[in-house]
Amino acid sequence: MDRQRKKQQIDELDSLVRLKQAEADMFDLKASEARRESERIHRIIAGNLFEFACSSMEQTLARYNKCVESSENSAVEHEVPKKDVQEVEHLKQEIADLQLKNMQILGKDLGTGLGLKELQQLEQLLNEGLLSVKGKKEQLLMEQLDLSRKRNRRSLWKMLLKPSEQSSIFHYDLSVIALSFPSKAALTAAILSSPNHQGPSPIFACFSTGDPYAISYF
Repeated sequence: MDRQRKKQQIDELDSLVRLKQAEADMFDLKASEARRESERIHRIIAGNLFEFACSSMEQTLARYNKCVESSENSAVEHEVPKKDVQEVEHLKQEIADLQLKNMQILGKDLGTGLGLKELQQLEQLLNEGLLSVKGKKEQLLMEQLDLSRKRNRRSLWKMLLKPSEQSSIFHYDLSVIALSFPSKAALTAAILSSPNHQGPSPIFACFSTGDPYAISYF
């Protein structure tokens, strides 16, 4: 169960890593598109400057001023990709941190940036996970034990009762029926005298200790 919990944590971290990697790829794509757009604008500006050389000074100055304004606006519009690049770097670092944490949960790379305090925190995290796993395991064992007891009750009274009576007796609790016998010997005698008893096959009987759930083989 401990390994299953660790595997679940690893799968969750892997899913988060893949998600962050996809976001990083998307930002890389946006940054690439922004660079291509910037190169296209620079080519347009270069072509316009070539036309300026073939026009009159007045027209050249007017077009130059207009082009400068356009370039400034383009520079403002393309400040976003720079932020995208920073976000990509941040996501890459976050992915690396998650991968390192994943390895440390597995008990690897413990010497990477872990001091005494960090190791104690990691130990506490693993202990809490182990206690949770043990608690769930004990719960399942108790449920299985309870189910086994119920099945044993049915098996016992199938041996004691005639087939025509079996369908109507199962709503009684074994503790009530078993305590009606004064002793274990009396219950054993009832079993042996039952018309359904077929000899040395295993028969369940209750101890006379007062606990009707304590059963043994005869």
